[in-house]
Amino acid sequence: MKIVSTGATLSSPEYQKKKKKERKRKLIVFSSVVFAVLIATVLLLRLEQIQISQISVEGNEVISDEKAAVVARDALRGNYLGLIPRTNALFYPKSQVKESLSREFPRFSSIEVKLSSINSIKVSVTEREPYALYCSSAERPQDASACFFLDKGGFIFDEAPAFSGTVYFVYASEQYIESSLGQELMLRSEFEEFADFISQLELLGFQPLAALVGKEDLVVVMPEQARLIVKREDEFSGIYSNLEAFLNNESIREQGNFIEKFSELDLRTRNKVRWSLKEQI
Repeated sequence: MKIVSTGATLSSPEYQKKKKKERKRKLIVFSSVVFAVLIATVLLLRLEQIQISQISVEGNEVISDEKAAVVARDALRGNYLGLIPRTNALFYPKSQVKESLSREFPRFSSIEVKLSSINSIKVSVTEREPYALYCSSAERPQDASACFFLDKGGFIFDEAPAFSGTVYFVYASEQYIESSLGQELMLRSEFEEFADFISQLELLGFQPLAALVGKEDLVVVMPEQARLIVKREDEFSGIYSNLEAFLNNESIREQGNFIEKFSELDLRTRNKVRWSLKEQI
């Protein structure tokens, strides 16, 4: 005996209605389960036991623990999607904490943030060391409205107190850098090469006190406002060799204490030195 289906039952309105109702029921059950899981997950992530409540700072000497911790804590305020606290140990915004600290404290040269426990993070920092000053005036830094510390890479990182005497070498620029904190006086590589050149000048007997950074020229200021001028784009090794050969020239050696007598040395022309002496009183 054979049973042949015409498909009439499968396509009947009653069957389709029943099938649609079953799908709707399954959808409601599935949505309810997903919603319940989401609610449970949010409640779990909001548990006080897994929230960051303590922030420790190490490696700092000038910036206080309290100031750094306040900035880090501010970066943890608020919630993700208005539901999950940013203090959650699993999802806290590490990069934003570092960015906030770096922006607020240019003195920090490196910042590392990591969990030290489920309720605390440790911020390890390295502070920049003062190398020189950046002031509005190279000739008379004592009259400058404000001076800032430079690190050895030419980065301006903190306001400097008033100094008497020549405690630090002074840099200035033809166009004063407004909002100086967090700015570079020069590209790091260029600044380091220039600083090395200035140090080498001491080996020749010069006494560099300050430097003026221009768009095209660099000026090294000596005692009694004597000036040594070089072209910014030239190689410092070549400038030094040219200067050394000039000082060893017999006519210059005959001057006697030339370095104490000169008013200006212009080394902007390759293999030539233009110079003038101070007026004798």
